Amino acid sequence: MADHKNGGRAPAVLLANMNSPDIFALFGKPPVLATEDLAAYETLRGYAVAQVLPSDFLEYANLRRYVDLTWEALRYQRCAAAIINITCRDALNRLVRELAQDGIKGLTADQMVQGWFSDTTVRMQVIDGLRRYGFDEDTVMAVAMAMRSAELARISEMRTRAEAQAAAHLREIERHREGGARRPPALLNAPASEQGMDARPTA
Repeated sequence: MADHKNGGRAPAVLLANMNSPDIFALFGKPPVLATEDLAAYETLRGYAVAQVLPSDFLEYANLRRYVDLTWEALRYQRCAAAIINITCRDALNRLVRELAQDGIKGLTADQMVQGWFSDTTVRMQVIDGLRRYGFDEDTVMAVAMAMRSAELARISEMRTRAEAQAAAHLREIERHREGGARRPPALLNAPASEQGMDARPTA
């Protein structure tokens, strides 16, 4: 029965009367955490829409998943950096206690660790002291990464998986368009009932 609420029109016609934010709203709330920036997510989504130019419901559905998964991958990237940053204090503490047990330039190990994060002058003194052993700021980061290597490896795996899934949704859009290109234009623009699609929602 093609005479439905939409008058038998193809979904593409209905989508033409909606803007992108309204269409994306059909898929639920954006996966933005309380500590994240909704405006940044919306900017990412806007760039994706401008690049891909989705034209029907399937393309919008796949693009939404692409945006969400890309956002998730970026979250993992930020989390990895945060884990390294919060571990730097322990990493520095380990370095100065192993390499400079007697202190550096009159500073105790505790003073060096505290000053590294609060006093630029102390930080430079500690760096100069570490250079005597062939180390620098990158060494502190390297030790921090080694201390949290298990967590970082897991986050890297999750990020890689999210990126792969995001790419798969873009490929699905491409396959959908390639399939549509092989269908006669007259059929593509026909009412849903003439395309072999029942305009009524399935039960």
